[in-house]
Order: sequence, then C-alpha cells, then structure tokens
Amino acid sequence: MRSDARNYTIDMLRAIGAFCVIMLHMPYSDLSARGVSAMSLCARWAVPFFFLVSGYFFEKKSKANLDQAFMHVLKNLVAIFALANIVYLFIALKTEYYTAADIFSVKSLILGDYIHLWFIGSMIFGYITLWFFLSLKMEKLLPSVAAGTLVFILLYSPYSVLTGPYVEGHLSRFLLSIPFLFIGFMYSRFHLEQRFSKWFSVGMMVAGFALQYIESYILFSFRKEGLFAHEFLFGTFLFSMGVFMLSFAIVTPKDTILSRIGRNYSLMIYLYHPLLIVVTFFAIKKVGLQNSSYTLWFNPVLIFMATLLIVKFLSNKYPNVYKVISGRV
Repeated sequence: MRSDARNYTIDMLRAIGAFCVIMLHMPYSDLSARGVSAMSLCARWAVPFFFLVSGYFFEKKSKANLDQAFMHVLKNLVAIFALANIVYLFIALKTEYYTAADIFSVKSLILGDYIHLWFIGSMIFGYITLWFFLSLKMEKLLPSVAAGTLVFILLYSPYSVLTGPYVEGHLSRFLLSIPFLFIGFMYSRFHLEQRFSKWFSVGMMVAGFALQYIESYILFSFRKEGLFAHEFLFGTFLFSMGVFMLSFAIVTPKDTILSRIGRNYSLMIYLYHPLLIVVTFFAIKKVGLQNSSYTLWFNPVLIFMATLLIVKFLSNKYPNVYKVISGRV
C-alpha cells in the first residue's frame, strides 16, 4: 500500500464511532441496568478515537504550513460550534434541565448549550493548545503534556474518591482533547502506523474493556453513585488506543459504503442526532411504546439511520445548506 494512500479502516471506524455515541446518549428507561452499562462501556472509546484521528490528520496537513492548517480547522470548528449552538438553543430553553442563566453563561459559551456540544468546544481548545506548543517549537514537550493532562483528568475526576480533591466533570471532560489530539499528532509524526500488530491492538482493547469494569466496581465500593457513571477511566484510554492502533493494523485499501458514511457524515451525525432522539421518543410516547424493550434496543439503529438519511439528503439536494451546517463556508 502506498504511503500516501488512504486507509479506509479509519473512516469505517468513524461511522461505527458515531453509532456508539448515539448508544451513549439514548435513554433506555427500565431496561436491564447491567446490559445497558456493558453496552455503555463498549461505546466509550468513540470520542477519544475522534480526537486521536483528528490529531493524526492534522499532523499531515500541518507539514506544509502549520498556521494555515490551524486557521483552516479553527474556522471550520468555530462555524460548526456557533451554528449548532443556535440550533440547540431553542431545545435547551424548552427542557427542565437548563435555565436561561445556564445557557447564557460563560460555561455555556465554552461547552455549548446542549449536552454533547462540549466535544466541539474541547476540540477547539485542544487545537489551540497543540498549535501553541508547535508554533513555539516545543514539540518535545507534547508527550509530557499529554501524559500530565491524562493523569490530571484521572486523578481529579473518576479517581477523586481515592485522591481527595475533585474537579468538576465538565472541566475534566473538556480537557480530554489535549492528550488524545497530541497522541494522534505524534502517532503520525513518528510514523507508528505499522508498529503494532492487529493482535496486540485487539489485546489492548480487551484489556481496556475489562479494566473499565474493574475500575467501575472499585470506585463504586468507595462512592455509591452509579456503578458505571464515570465517562472516562484508564481502561477507556487503553480501549480507545487499541481501536486507534487497530485502524492501522487492519488496512482497508478500497472505499466502502461504511467508510463513506464515516468520512462524509460522522461529524454531522454526532452533532444532530439528539434532534432525532427528541422527535423519535415523542412519536414513540404518542403510540404508547416508550417502555417496549424491543423499541428501546432498536432505537440507536433507528436514530443512526434517520440522521444519516437526513444529512445525506441535505448534502445532495441542498449542498449550500450542508456546507453551512458542516462548517465548510
């Protein structure tokens, strides 16, 4: 395979990652708590994976001109973030979880006015931080900063029951982009794509998933606040890295339907699937199926397909509108 040829496994995993995010955001009512929790742990690799892939491709784009690559991605992300916040502003005002003070606060300006938009704000912050170190020729510090940030997130959020001090979950989650963007960048810079075998990658995934379970039970024994309530653990880091390494260990040289979905629509699916969740559950409630286990288990698939069809329709029929909502203006 040519060094400049695209590996479509990465794009395929982007599509799967978008579906996993939907799984994390779905309300499952009174379904089996253990089953839902296991499914949640299986899906938590997705957001770190998106950060890793973003850092990886940014390294390649920045080789020609760092500032130009940075400004391009920054303008796109700011446009996406601004428009998504406008769209979700009206929904947030209608929910009982948000007040006007919450929505028009500094935290909302950084994290977004709806639960999932923190990802874009975090991505913007991560890129600014990465550009800062690179522009000052401090690339050698990237491994130390990535490791230090990761340790900080773990010690002062999930492991705070053991260490004492606690950092609000919003802040620790917001900082996640830094270690993963940096690692993705270094993975490309040091040409590590073929360093790890598929079996090593799968082994890291299995170890990470199992470690998430162990960590969850240990932390629950100290603080009875939800067995699988933690969004990021050290096992999540291992699981995410395993998936990322697997995307290079198993090379897909030909474009597929799944890879096209991941490459072209995964971000839009991430951003706008909550709208479909609201509409779908309103419709399900109207017909009295909100407690049907079959309906609840099938809903992630339904939401994924419906969101995909809508964004694909917009991109084909209204390309100018799609360019605006996807930040390509």
